[in-house]
Amino acid sequence: MISNAEYSQKRRTAPPQPGFWERLSRRGKWFLGITAAYALFLHLGLGVVLAKSNFIDEVKRKAGFKPASQEFDSVFRQSQHWWVRLDEITEPNSILLLGDSQLLGLNLKNLPKDVMNFGVSGDTTERLVRRLPSINSVNTASAVFLSVGINDLVFRDVEETIEKYREVLEFIPVDMPLAMSTVFPIDESLEDRTTNDVIRRLNDAIRALCNNRDACQLVDVTKSMTDAQGQLNAEYHTGDGLHLSKAGYAIWREAIRPVMEGLVAEL
Repeated sequence: MISNAEYSQKRRTAPPQPGFWERLSRRGKWFLGITAAYALFLHLGLGVVLAKSNFIDEVKRKAGFKPASQEFDSVFRQSQHWWVRLDEITEPNSILLLGDSQLLGLNLKNLPKDVMNFGVSGDTTERLVRRLPSINSVNTASAVFLSVGINDLVFRDVEETIEKYREVLEFIPVDMPLAMSTVFPIDESLEDRTTNDVIRRLNDAIRALCNNRDACQLVDVTKSMTDAQGQLNAEYHTGDGLHLSKAGYAIWREAIRPVMEGLVAEL
């Protein structure tokens, strides 16, 4: 039996034991390397997918946070060449439609001729402020129809949205005939970006802007589209509580048509 001193001396002089990596075989090292690389690329791929989707913004929105920069998303950037090209081919004295995807989806049948639809999916008043400097035809148009605001309520409150509305109106000549649409109600059981109470406040402010501007007419189909519970009637949306169905567009188009005919008649 060795003494404690001899045992301590033996430990100090014993060669160091190989670590985990040194004890692995070449095949084990190769397997661990492949596994680590796979995990790295898997996480990188997941990060790219999440970054390109709106998943993170949706989580933030449901938690009460406003998205920071998605207002100017890939749809906005990719659409830029389209509206610049559309502006180039727009003839003088055309009627310009400015707004979001609701307007983009509008069937122009039975509306006055020479209507040019500059609607862009996801548009907001802020995005219109960015777009309008490159839409020169707004200065040679016979009239402008403006329909925007629902997407703003994801990024800003009613007061901020109306301030942006005022900036949009600064790009439209004051003597040019103008029509403005109120924002449609939503079905709050399906769409949670805002509430119908907030939309009503926004519409009241839009109505006041139109009333304070010469040659402005308001298109308001809220009553026609609202059910007994104050929600967007199920018949008039596509099932998401927001976007208009064929029946919803029919109501809107019939309200727009006489207003546009009146704008043309004033020329």
